[in-house]
Amino acid sequence: MTHFPHLSIPSRLIILVAAILVAAVTGHALPTDTYATRSVLADGRWVKIAVERSGMVMIGSADLRKWGFADPGAVRVYGYGASRIPDRLDASTYIDDLPQTPSAVTSRGIVFYANGPENTSTDASGRITCSLNPFTTHAYYFLTDGGDDARRLDPPTGGLEPTGQAATTATATLHHELEEANLGESGHRLFGEDMRFTRSRSFAFTLAGREEGSEVWIRTTFGASLGTAGTLAVEVNGEADPSPARIAAAPSHTYGTITTATRTATPAADNLSVQLKLTTTGTVAAARVDAIDINYTRTLAMPASGILDFTLSGPEARISGAGPDTRVWDVTDPLAITEMELRRSGADATWRSPYGGGRRYVAWNPAATGFTPVASGAPIAAQNLHGALSEPDALPDMVIVAPALYREQATRIAAMHRSDPDEPLTVAVADADQIYNEFGSGAPDVNAIRRFLKMVYDRGAAAGRPLRFALLLGRATHDNRLLTAPMKALGHTHLPTWQSDESMSVYDSYTSDDLLMMLADGSGTRPSSDAYSIAVGRIPAPTLSALTTYVDKMEAYRNIKDDRGWKNRILLVADDGNGGSHMDQSERQAAAILASDGGSRMTLTKAYIDAFDIVGGEATGARERQMRSLDDGVVWWNFIGHAGTNFLTGDNMLTLSDISSLYLKRLPFLYGATCSFVRWDGQQPSGTEELAFHPSGGVIAAISATREVYIEQNGYFSEAIGAEAFRRRPDGLLPTIGEFFRAAKNRLASPSGKSNANKLRYVLLGDPAMRLATPSASVEVATIAGIAADGSAPEPPVVMARQRLNVTGTITDPTGQPLTGFNGTVGATLYDAEYSTTSKGRTTANDGEGRQVTFEEQGSRLYAGRDSVVAGRFSLSIAMPDQVSDNFRPAAIALYAVAADGTEATGANRNFYVYGYDDTADLDLTPPVIEYAYLNHQSFADGDAVNPSPMFIARVTDDTGINLSAAGVGRRMSLTLDGKTSLPDVAQYFTPSADGTPGGTVAYPLSDLSDGHHDLTFRVYDTSGNSARATINFAVAQGLEPKFFEVFSDANPARTEANFYLRHDRPDATLSVTIAVYNLLGHMVWTSTSTDRSDMFLSAPIHWDLRDMGGRRVQRGIYIYRATATTPDGTPQSVGGRIAVAAP
Repeated sequence: MTHFPHLSIPSRLIILVAAILVAAVTGHALPTDTYATRSVLADGRWVKIAVERSGMVMIGSADLRKWGFADPGAVRVYGYGASRIPDRLDASTYIDDLPQTPSAVTSRGIVFYANGPENTSTDASGRITCSLNPFTTHAYYFLTDGGDDARRLDPPTGGLEPTGQAATTATATLHHELEEANLGESGHRLFGEDMRFTRSRSFAFTLAGREEGSEVWIRTTFGASLGTAGTLAVEVNGEADPSPARIAAAPSHTYGTITTATRTATPAADNLSVQLKLTTTGTVAAARVDAIDINYTRTLAMPASGILDFTLSGPEARISGAGPDTRVWDVTDPLAITEMELRRSGADATWRSPYGGGRRYVAWNPAATGFTPVASGAPIAAQNLHGALSEPDALPDMVIVAPALYREQATRIAAMHRSDPDEPLTVAVADADQIYNEFGSGAPDVNAIRRFLKMVYDRGAAAGRPLRFALLLGRATHDNRLLTAPMKALGHTHLPTWQSDESMSVYDSYTSDDLLMMLADGSGTRPSSDAYSIAVGRIPAPTLSALTTYVDKMEAYRNIKDDRGWKNRILLVADDGNGGSHMDQSERQAAAILASDGGSRMTLTKAYIDAFDIVGGEATGARERQMRSLDDGVVWWNFIGHAGTNFLTGDNMLTLSDISSLYLKRLPFLYGATCSFVRWDGQQPSGTEELAFHPSGGVIAAISATREVYIEQNGYFSEAIGAEAFRRRPDGLLPTIGEFFRAAKNRLASPSGKSNANKLRYVLLGDPAMRLATPSASVEVATIAGIAADGSAPEPPVVMARQRLNVTGTITDPTGQPLTGFNGTVGATLYDAEYSTTSKGRTTANDGEGRQVTFEEQGSRLYAGRDSVVAGRFSLSIAMPDQVSDNFRPAAIALYAVAADGTEATGANRNFYVYGYDDTADLDLTPPVIEYAYLNHQSFADGDAVNPSPMFIARVTDDTGINLSAAGVGRRMSLTLDGKTSLPDVAQYFTPSADGTPGGTVAYPLSDLSDGHHDLTFRVYDTSGNSARATINFAVAQGLEPKFFEVFSDANPARTEANFYLRHDRPDATLSVTIAVYNLLGHMVWTSTSTDRSDMFLSAPIHWDLRDMGGRRVQRGIYIYRATATTPDGTPQSVGGRIAVAAP
């Protein structure tokens, strides 16, 4: 509970805001001499102290000596307390480093005035109310005995001669506020005493020094969510409220309402009892006291405590009861305090100030007992962020802000960027507490981080290389002070986040990191139209373990090299209902992607819910297409539609269960134009957080909204994201995720006609300097069937059924120059002509009327194969199937190349057609060959038992090519279960041979087979219509245990590290594997458990750094290891081996 029995007015930090709100934005950067080249904290002994409220602070000589200050008289005080840092960022509001606070030395110790976390405001009628800083419960100051000369107060100045019109009374205030709950887990506002079940609450106040017979003004604010309207009565000293305040029933789309009740009273004594009574007949979801403010008139007389804090509207006053050593300070500006010259007459002291307007004063006696206590004090180490980032060669491209606990992982991320082969960055890792100390007077205010970024940005801009990226490590929270029991109990490591002051409207209350991106002078007061200077992302890791998992994923993502061609695939998912708007927006976004130079190399798969039937409340077809695409691998997963905190759509496109079990080998980036899917500041983790911190799957990064967002404005942002995501930079590189995030938001900034606050709800979960896995190098198609395929030919190439053709091309670097040193392989997938799909126009109960939308889809696969690349050039030989679609529309070919040195490139071409039939093609009568077909493992024998979800695996070859086409009837690759059930999309699971020969492997997952005997018939056609068939028999046994053949290490003997693998018969299964290592005495020295997706027959590696459980490197020698593994449908089994550890 916060209870402030004194009067306070805004300090300089707040007063200045009103004066500058109308000022124009004139410059982009503050002068570099604004920033100290060396922090005052860089040298000497420093003690950081905390005080809970504004007032005079006495630090006794004994405490100073305890902290190591031999001469209390030499101690200086630095800092400016806890006034909330304004969002507006310019020279008028900026305070650099730690200014020295005026102080005085007495026989008891050092005295100074502390500016606490409470701020007051005065309305037009002179009523004074208080608000609390939402970022800190304490004001922090810093003590030292070195550095600049002590800033002691100057002797009292002459002032003005009193006129005899001295005020003898002033307005005093009392404030009561208990902060323990947020009604909607949104916004800064916290509430206190719960009145849902206790409908009456009493509060007692003492009106110290009240002028007899004077009126008392009482204001109560109250937060409630009522089913029907009610009233709030404020009774004073037992006197009924003549006009109770009406509490409206909570409107829809709110967390509740704020009700303000005011009344006056003239109590007979100086004791005040305020009783609040809630009356309502309906349901009460929430009912809590917000705050009680009291104004009364008090006489200017020194109290027994020896300290009087008050404000005057006039320049002249007289205090009674003053002693010979009573002093009066004008503390209106806590950093420029002046002492008043008193004219004494007996026990009266009079002065007249030369300053007009409201002034705040403190009268105090050196022997006073009412000093504001010091809540805590502790030495801190020297620090110098100002100096460390002052030289041109130290100016970073990127800053990582991290709590001390996360520094090691921050350093890992920094190392990745410093060694990036495409664009090495200069990266600085900054400790969050040090930022608060130098840029927020110790308070963990989000704008302290912003001030720090502003300094780095302005210095870099002056040197010609401004700051580009900032990464925040730490979870967000709507309760930045951790006052609410649920958030405090979580024990998360967090960094502050900007929250709206509005806390009751579902639509207008939100959190955002965007303010940290706005670093231009004058920015912050118009966030919907202010420009974005840098890109900011956050990894909202609640624990060190979660952060370590995420950084592990980052490293794996950065280094993944495979030839599956997923790095230029995009999956587009759109919701139904709402007049088809979600599909319309997805189509506009897709068009924007394809219109960009990098986006034209992407291929698109669409899973629009309204194009599929709803079966049992589930969009089964759309869901299966989405899940298959994710399993195959896509670089970009796009969703536009409705969602909640931990699900996508009400049609079961992605459930909470799906999120926890989304084990993927190739991680997508997620863009979700939807509500609240990254609500990262509440008690429960959002779905996006769960996906990000999934140790063996999920997503690598995401952009989505922290709160509810509007459909129409979502469309603007989605289109902007589409236009920027794959737009090449001037140097030819594709943008980082932070760069296209920032660019998209700037598209909607002033003077854009589409400027809106909706975009502020969208945040970047991830590293803003990370690039998508899509390579910046390109695979360019030169000719198709001997005709130029770059759009320059008079007529585009037309590819026909049964035609045999060559596709030639080159590999180019990001600037378009040939990579003549590129030697490796190229994979290609040729798609049939595009076709139109018209959605069903379904009307839904939750999402309103539907509308039929016609959209274009990519044709089915006709060919998938590989060939070699030599000196940057390639030629693919393709045998077209004998059936293609009868649809004269553009087709597509997607390409992916990998060089021996790991260089990658992608490409796509749509400058050709697939249509017609080649009558001149040579006759082919040779059927394809099924070299083998089995379930789960090559050890399978016909008739064996398998688990209910086995994988069918077959190897097929041909002299010309395997038919993958879905066109025509009867010649599709097929699997038939028990002679009657045709399994869908078999050709989608075909992978071409690595050596480029016609043929490949089918790996088709079956699921939920019934117990008992079954048969499975596989049929495959070549491109000439010849076929081959194979049938296998098997029995399904529930609970069948997997077979584990061996566990082995990739290093034996191991010198620096070892990775353990388990070989088994459950291809692609998710296994939970525990590796335990023992010495020859049987004592366990190390163990680790991992749940991950297998790479066919090998489990994911489990890494051992050759250290024991205490972190010490194990001794040389022989060790025994044992792997214990479990599948979701099996029981644990173990297999072991031996490993030798040698000297490094």
